[in-house]
Amino acid sequence: MQTKQRIAEQREQIPEQYRRTYDRAMSGKSLRAAVNARCLDCCAWQRTEVRDCPAVACPLWMVRPYQTAENVKTPPMARQCSDELAAGVL
Repeated sequence: MQTKQRIAEQREQIPEQYRRTYDRAMSGKSLRAAVNARCLDCCAWQRTEVRDCPAVACPLWMVRPYQTAENVKTPPMARQCSDELAAGVL
C-alpha cells in the first residue's frame, strides 16, 4: 500500500474536528501539531484523556497538550503524594 493511500485512510478515521491538526502534523511544518496529533491518537482522540494522561514515562508527557494548571508537569502519583503530605497522612 502506498504512503499517500495509508495517510488518506488514517485521516478518514480521525474525528472531523482534529483533521486540521493531523494535516498540519503530516505536512512536517508544525512540531506542536505533531505532538498534539500523536497524543490525541494515543488517547483515542479524547482531549480529557490527553489532559489526564497517566503515561508519565512517555517522552511526550511533559509537553502534552490540553494540560490545566492543576496537572501541568506534575505526574499523577506526585500530585497524590503532595495531597497526602498536605493532609498530614504521610
